[in-house]
Amino acid sequence: MHQYVNWPDVVFQLGWLIFLCAAGFAIYKILKIRKMKNQHLKK
Repeated sequence: MHQYVNWPDVVFQLGWLIFLCAAGFAIYKILKIRKMKNQHLKK
């Protein structure tokens, strides 16, 4: 009854998911910082 787990595939899926989350978070941070910088330049 033991199911075979394809670990390389699982690790790849998890790694890709973590990478996407990190990339999305980084882009969000960069855009937020840019908006703040633009507001400072306008003043």
